[in-house]
Amino acid sequence: MGNRTTSLRMRLFWAFTLVTVIAVTLPVYFFRNTLYQDRIDAAGSEALAHAFFARSILDADPTEEQLNRLFAVATRLSFRMTLTDTNGMVLRDSHVGEKDIPELDNHSYRPEIATARAKGTGISLRHGNTLDLDAVYAAITLDNGGILRVAVPLVGIRQSLERQFPALLGSIAGVGLFCLFLSAVITRKIRKHMDNVTEIVGAISRETGLSQRRLRTVQWSEMLPLAYAVNHMADTIQAYVVETTDQQGQLETILDSMHEGVLVLGPTGAIRRWN
Repeated sequence: MGNRTTSLRMRLFWAFTLVTVIAVTLPVYFFRNTLYQDRIDAAGSEALAHAFFARSILDADPTEEQLNRLFAVATRLSFRMTLTDTNGMVLRDSHVGEKDIPELDNHSYRPEIATARAKGTGISLRHGNTLDLDAVYAAITLDNGGILRVAVPLVGIRQSLERQFPALLGSIAGVGLFCLFLSAVITRKIRKHMDNVTEIVGAISRETGLSQRRLRTVQWSEMLPLAYAVNHMADTIQAYVVETTDQQGQLETILDSMHEGVLVLGPTGAIRRWN
């Protein structure tokens, strides 16, 4: 009946490998999610800042030309600006043509607009049906009771993260490979030390207790009990062999000094000694 055994070195190596994989994978997962959330929060702050700036212009009763310039700037900066009346009907939209404005549905039930009506400002993260894009929406109330809303698309944020993620993954993978290399070195040292212990114990057994070899030094404190046990075993065997040899020498001397013939029989009747 055979026994499948795995070397200590391989067990340690695979244990190090498992720990390394977990230590590398979890930070990548959590860091990516955290970075994405930070970017979303930054996009929300950016949208709200644009909204406050635009409100300062709208509350000053701008001309039609100034309104056109304001919404044109929003288009060039790649964020969407929407102006609604007190009832939630869209008056202007930087990404919707003037002739299509009447086709837009009432915006009063949009989460960010409903929150802005209740608290003065509102921010939401959702999918926009008009442009079919995920975006961060920030809305604020105007002096005339209308609502100004600014939307920052998340496409740029995702693209930025996708560009940065390979570099991040490469760096962490490099750290992981270094950890695996380090684990291989450590397990090799452990195996080398264990081989040294095995060789010394083998020498003690082969030399019938007369070996003077001992475990003089150990690399780890955890090995001290084993070293003490091996050295004590070697000393005990050596003392027993010396004592037995002395007794045999004394017996030989006694037998040689006797004039009578003497046979020493073993338990089975076999002759063990004679003079």
